Amino acid sequence: MDPRPWTRVTERAEEKTNINEGYYNSVFSYGEQAAVVEAKEAGANGFLITDLPFEEAFQFQVLCARSGLSYVPLIAPNTSDSRIRLLASKADSFIYVISQASLGPTGARSQVASSLPELVTRIRKLAVRAGGIPIPLVVGFGISTAAQFDYVGRLGNGVVVGSKLIEVVNSKRIPIDALTKFCEEICGRRKPITSTPSSLPNPPKATAPDSLVNGRPGRFGIFGGRYLPEAFIGSLLELESCYRQAMADPKFQAELRSHYSYLNRPSELYFAQRLSAHVGGAKIWLKREDLTLTGSHKINNVLGQILLARRLGKTHIVAECAAGHHGLATATLCKKFALKCSIFIGEEDLQRRPDSVRKIEILGAKVVVVTSGNKKLKDAIS
Repeated sequence: MDPRPWTRVTERAEEKTNINEGYYNSVFSYGEQAAVVEAKEAGANGFLITDLPFEEAFQFQVLCARSGLSYVPLIAPNTSDSRIRLLASKADSFIYVISQASLGPTGARSQVASSLPELVTRIRKLAVRAGGIPIPLVVGFGISTAAQFDYVGRLGNGVVVGSKLIEVVNSKRIPIDALTKFCEEICGRRKPITSTPSSLPNPPKATAPDSLVNGRPGRFGIFGGRYLPEAFIGSLLELESCYRQAMADPKFQAELRSHYSYLNRPSELYFAQRLSAHVGGAKIWLKREDLTLTGSHKINNVLGQILLARRLGKTHIVAECAAGHHGLATATLCKKFALKCSIFIGEEDLQRRPDSVRKIEILGAKVVVVTSGNKKLKDAIS
């Protein structure tokens, strides 16, 4: 794989505004400084790193600012008002608005989320610079037709078309001609825009606030961190807060312990008489996790997750499984607590353990068979 995709993209598009979108692992492995410098030399105007949240992005944003490049923040439908204000305060060019939250794969969609107008209105009220100057909003995620482009374009200041472009390029023998034709059709414009920004309208400061330096989550010195898409940040922070409160709540602890007998906890001990005699000199006891309800230790963890989910007010539990133990444990407790349940399982795993799937369905859970990729656990998680 070419470690410098930003140079490949920009060297043929010198008259366009080029924002390089990607994942942080490629930038990190290549080197942040080198990535920024070489992207600048190749004519790039900025970066959009989908899994580099604000808390981890400061150093990279400063490197971008020093080179005159923009670092574009993302806002999702589930981003809280307070976080929108925070991200807006760091926006130096525009904000990328994800039009719909999705736990599944990205790709072209048949329709735009009906909640998009409300989302854009909410962000516009919060994403303003000093003096009430609005920050431009560029909206994307699944845009694939001219009608969608026109509709979204009237809501925001720009439209992102990604997966559909890749689809067009991969489906034609002459990619550049197909790409040009598609772009003309979807935006209704034949004459390209040739102007480029001369500088960032709101360059970030090159110093980090003490609260950010001293309070970054999940850090062990220079190690650790929290890297995930912005669409998940709000839910993660909500879960973290709920967990800390639950761990300090005696009532929650009492409720957790009250279900131990249902799970057959503590796990039964079994004296391995023949093994002890064979070894000699020691009495060997086996901790029988297989005697726990649903036949494995998985239900121990699922119980805590279910109780936290109820504390958060959630009513639908989604899980994945391979051999079926985790799915069966989840379906069992969802049945006990009257929660809706969906279990994702790869098609190949389903064929290996059809008995577990039947039990899951008997308990009332919906089984979603995943047929993409290798059709195994990795794809069920995705």
